[in-house]
Amino acid sequence: MGDNMLPFIITFLAGCSTLIGFFFIYFRNSSNKVLISSLAFASGVMFLISILDLIPSSFSSISEIYYVVPAFLICSLFVVIGIVLSMTIDKYLPDNTYHDSNLYRVGMISMIAIMLHNIPEGCSYYASQIN
Repeated sequence: MGDNMLPFIITFLAGCSTLIGFFFIYFRNSSNKVLISSLAFASGVMFLISILDLIPSSFSSISEIYYVVPAFLICSLFVVIGIVLSMTIDKYLPDNTYHDSNLYRVGMISMIAIMLHNIPEGCSYYASQIN
């Protein structure tokens, strides 16, 4: 197995972990403990990845262009913009009269977050293809 198979295997395992998370739907009981625990676990993992990986790597990339203080301010500004954007989406997302409206809100917020996530991801992919 060559070096070019390792990215495929890692991507395959990531897809399988999403599939494993799907099976927890069948263990849902009336108190929604599995759903709440799964969402808490997922948000904790994403928060940890942001704090330990994404923010430091973005800071180091920005500090290659700017001095340390402006790089810190730029990085902090975009973190705050992301938090304010998330709070704004949560505030203005309408409540509906669905049977399980809390689950509907979580789904809508997740859909909007994934859409907003894919915009800069697509821009970075386009920028990497130009060079």
